Amino acid sequence: RKDWELSRFWKRTPYDRRELYRSLKKYLEGISDKALRELCFAFLKDRAFMKLFLEAPASRFIHHAYIGGLLEHTLHVLQVADSFGRIFQQADHDLLISGAFLHDIGKVDEYKYLFSIDHTSPGKLKGHTLLGYDRLQEKLRSLQLDPRVRLKLEHILLAHQGKKQWGAVEEPRFLEAFLIHAADSTDSSQFIFSNARRSSSGDDPVWSEFVSYLGREIYLG
Repeated sequence: RKDWELSRFWKRTPYDRRELYRSLKKYLEGISDKALRELCFAFLKDRAFMKLFLEAPASRFIHHAYIGGLLEHTLHVLQVADSFGRIFQQADHDLLISGAFLHDIGKVDEYKYLFSIDHTSPGKLKGHTLLGYDRLQEKLRSLQLDPRVRLKLEHILLAHQGKKQWGAVEEPRFLEAFLIHAADSTDSSQFIFSNARRSSSGDDPVWSEFVSYLGREIYLG
C-alpha cells in the first residue's frame, strides 16, 4: 500500500488529530477579513499540503517531534495568539490568526520522516522559514490580497523565529509579528519544560539533566 498511515509506526501526538483539525478550522472560520480567510482556506483545501500538514512533526528533537506534532503546535500557537489578540486589542486579530496558522507551513517540506525524522535537501539548504515563504507566494499568485496586508503577512513568516541567530530572516518589526514570535516561542518552550519532567530518569527527583536548548537544568520539585 502506497498511502501508509505513518502514525501506526511512529510516536504520534497524544491528541486526536481530527479534534485538533476541527479546532484549528474553527479559528480560521472566524477570520473576518475575506481575503485572509480565503488564503487560509486555500491551504485547507489543498489535499496534498494537508496530508503533509496533518502528519508532519514540528521539529526533529526539540519540541513536538512526532507525527501530528506540527498540527498540535500550530493549534497551540493559534490559541496563544488568539489570547494575545483579546488582551492587546490594538493588534489586528485577523492578521494574528492568519499568521499563527501559516507561520510554520514550511515544515511540511523541511522534514522527511518515513524511517526517521531528518531534514530534506530543501530543508537543509533553505530552512522552513523560506520554504514556508515559497508556499505562501504560490498561493498568493491566485488571490487578491491588499499589498499592505500581504507585506505584513510575509514579514510574519520571515520573522517568526524572533532573532537572526535563531533562524529569522528579519526580526519582528511590528506588534503582530512580535506576538506571533512570542506565541511560537511560548509553545515550543513550554513543551521543553514539560518534557524535561516527563523524561526525567529518576536519578535526581529535584533537577533534570542539563537541557542544552534552554542552557540550564529544570527544577522538578
